[in-house]
Amino acid sequence: EPLTLTMNSKGEIFFLDSKVEYEKIIAKILAVSKNRTDTRIYVRGDKTINYGRVLEVMGMLSGSGFTKVALISEPYKER
Repeated sequence: EPLTLTMNSKGEIFFLDSKVEYEKIIAKILAVSKNRTDTRIYVRGDKTINYGRVLEVMGMLSGSGFTKVALISEPYKER
């Protein structure tokens, strides 16, 4: 079962429907994944958030040993 981190337009991070401080993300994910760093993690960012901030969080996850970190997007909708 993949886990999803969501970042809103303010840069706030949510995991399991709860706001999580940046410094506590790894501990929360490790607890939920039972220390399995091969757990798939999806990162979803609001379309107005700075892309660099999303990459920062993804890099932190990868740097902490998680091997299956991916960016998730919504399907394109024509306007």
